[in-house]
Amino acid sequence: MIHLKNVTKRYGDVVALQRVNLEIHSGEYVTILGPTGSGKTTTLRLIAGLTQPDSGDILFDKASILKKPPEERDIGYVFQNFVLFPHLNTWHNIAFGGEAKGWSEERVFSETEKMLELVRLRERSDAYPNELSGGMQQRVALARALASGAKILLLDEPIGALDARLRMSLRYELRRLVKELGLTAIHVTHDQEEAMAISDRIVILRRGVVQQVGFPMDLYAQPRSIFVANFIGEATFLAGTVKEANDTGSSIELRGGGIVRISDLAHRIGDLVTIGIRPELPSLAPGEKKTENGLFGFLERRTFVGRFAYYSVRLDNGDTFLVKRRPEIGRQAFETKLRVTVSFSPDEAFVFAHPKEGLMAALEVD
Repeated sequence: MIHLKNVTKRYGDVVALQRVNLEIHSGEYVTILGPTGSGKTTTLRLIAGLTQPDSGDILFDKASILKKPPEERDIGYVFQNFVLFPHLNTWHNIAFGGEAKGWSEERVFSETEKMLELVRLRERSDAYPNELSGGMQQRVALARALASGAKILLLDEPIGALDARLRMSLRYELRRLVKELGLTAIHVTHDQEEAMAISDRIVILRRGVVQQVGFPMDLYAQPRSIFVANFIGEATFLAGTVKEANDTGSSIELRGGGIVRISDLAHRIGDLVTIGIRPELPSLAPGEKKTENGLFGFLERRTFVGRFAYYSVRLDNGDTFLVKRRPEIGRQAFETKLRVTVSFSPDEAFVFAHPKEGLMAALEVD
């Protein structure tokens, strides 16, 4: 188990990590997700021993490792840009770690052969990096990290430089290899879909502070802040004031006009709140329909992205509402400038206290 206890790291006046507490269990595939500059890579470098914290401690199986040099931490580190040795072929690139540790020839041979099989590159064992595709190079980098006997795998945006189709294929390959070998993996990315697809748990960082840790579905369905709700997936945010509250929920008067009913028992009359609705949940209908939580507006933009179509509705109160629908072949799509009704169920909205710094500041990713 890896345990970060009150870890703080500064670079001059910049606080890269601030009192971070995090536990990662043996055999987990954990993703650290956050915008650029949130402290993701700093976290990996601290665990690897490439830099030291200003305060706090890092433990492996309850023992501090701060005084252990990187080479004694049984860690494999895979970088985004592969960092392969151009003068070595695939076999010798993979064998490098074991040779550097002074293993016997028999052990180096055995581990290298095993990793070649694992990453399915036996037929390219004689190829040099410039003769391999980007995906193959990344698999060589992964095999090299694993062939050195690593128990912990640190992945710093390992597939971020590859094209979209290859990224999708390799992210599942990474998880398969980690699980097959029984390793503990920490994977840094800024790609929300990638994190949701492969993680046992996700850690969300923002400005060096842990915002939330949880299972992918829990983070999506039960975000604890506006930032998390927006960063994991998509959402429409509407600000308003609680006008009525009882045992069944609350009525919210939206800023600019409109009343919606939500299943929220945590806020009182007069509280300023922001509600969020995932775009795949609302209904969209032409014309003005008298329905529960029906909000009227004009269809402002329609975007077709293959599996889905996104509809951006400008509500009468000035807010923008995003609706995501699966297009049906042969069905007439809604046209822009059409008068429409957007509606959602009271239990489909999550509710937050309205941020003191304002909604846009709460959503900022930098």
